[in-house]
Amino acid sequence: MTFSFDQLRMSFIEGLQAIPSTLLLIVVPFIVSSVVALLIVAIRLARVPVLVQVVSFLLAVQRGIPLYLFILLGHVVYLVYFNQFVTALHLSIRVDDVNILFVAAFIISWAFVPMFTETYWGAVLAVPQGQYEAGEVVGLTRWQILRRLVF
Repeated sequence: MTFSFDQLRMSFIEGLQAIPSTLLLIVVPFIVSSVVALLIVAIRLARVPVLVQVVSFLLAVQRGIPLYLFILLGHVVYLVYFNQFVTALHLSIRVDDVNILFVAAFIISWAFVPMFTETYWGAVLAVPQGQYEAGEVVGLTRWQILRRLVF
């Protein structure tokens, strides 16, 4: 077997065509997971009794599911129930009309929510209590303290 620089160059050029798909599968899950995780952190900070318990339970269950299994289950649920869901909403799109990359981006986003939630929750807990008290003394609201000290 011989090594060919021409074959390497052609393979590299073919690989460059996958950059937009790769960026879609990186950027969209990051943004969606961050937004959902920040909402969950806000729920935990607000200490809404029922929601905190429900969110904690769902995150614990979701953390126990391996990523590959999550992707597989998400894809199967999409294939089986998507048409029924859009029919109930009186929409005219079908499974074949949706780009599978967007479905994958959604599934990956949902799979990363627990990790992002724990990361942001850790950031909130890392700020010493004295910093929160100092913010209250200055007259900041709870959300202003979080925005200026944590984020």
